Amino acid sequence: MSAAMREENMNMRLFWIDAVRVFAILSVIGIHVSAPVFKHTEVGAATWWIADFINSFSRFGVPLFLMISGSLLLGKEYDTLDFYKKRALRLLFPLVFWTAFYHLGINFLNGRELFRLKDIFFLIINKGGFYHLWYLYVFSLAMLFVPFVNMIIIGKKATSRDYYVLIAIIVIFSILLQSTLILQVVKNIKFNWYISSMTFVGLMLVGYIISKKYDTINFNSKVAIIIVLLLSLIGAILNYTVAVKLNIHKDNFVIIAGGPLSLIISSFIFYAFAKVGGHLRPSKLLSSIADTSFGVYLLHPAIIFLSLKAFPVLKSLGIIEIPILFCITFTISHCTIYCMRRITIFRYIT
Repeated sequence: MSAAMREENMNMRLFWIDAVRVFAILSVIGIHVSAPVFKHTEVGAATWWIADFINSFSRFGVPLFLMISGSLLLGKEYDTLDFYKKRALRLLFPLVFWTAFYHLGINFLNGRELFRLKDIFFLIINKGGFYHLWYLYVFSLAMLFVPFVNMIIIGKKATSRDYYVLIAIIVIFSILLQSTLILQVVKNIKFNWYISSMTFVGLMLVGYIISKKYDTINFNSKVAIIIVLLLSLIGAILNYTVAVKLNIHKDNFVIIAGGPLSLIISSFIFYAFAKVGGHLRPSKLLSSIADTSFGVYLLHPAIIFLSLKAFPVLKSLGIIEIPILFCITFTISHCTIYCMRRITIFRYIT
């Protein structure tokens, strides 16, 4: 590709979408590097409050990724089965590879048998894979509904085949519902993460609407940012209230992906980026980070774990641990994924 063509392609990119991707992946890393300090520090201590604020001001990464997907996938003409075929492998390869990667890594470090299909199965059922991979599993289910939401948006009439596909999806969810009860009663396993797929579809629809209508909405982007800050602050205060009054010490109890606070905050952030998008200047660095964001999402928990293993002193630094671990995690993750994506085969899993 010539330099002129590369420059033209760069100018055609939606840079505000790239900016949202970068903001989203930095937010996700912020959650995961602040969570240990939040969970293992005395509630109400200065260090705990700082970790709480960082965590609360970062809990919109996943919703933003979903809004990006909605803005790019909805409102276009495509056949239902072609849509599934095109995206199945894009999701299947990363799901299989990274589920196996984390499963083997955990078993190796704990001295257990490396590969046990039974363990993998129950890990997926119970938690949706490793603690961050749940997003991929739920997203895969949400994608089943995208063609039908798209039909409503573009006013396309469903074919007989579309109806058969929709019936098949309903059957899949009926099986999941029955499995929830069986696993709960027989194995005492909580299996309900798939329910979030409905909220994921909603977030994608919100992303599409904002991306198409933001220029017709007369709402100041600065006010939107102020609302984001205020709601995030409310979330942080509610975390403290819940921890003290109810003895519930969870960083994802008040602001959860797809919950009301998360939905409102993410919508205002997405709107603010869309509104100021025309003022963003092209940046190769921004585009590079955006291109690696999916791979960084998949890899970064491993980098966090290995960094804490290699530098245990970080755990004794209190609140200083968060910015140091954040910089280490982001830098190594981005550079690793950037290099991996230079090799064709690795592009399928990143």
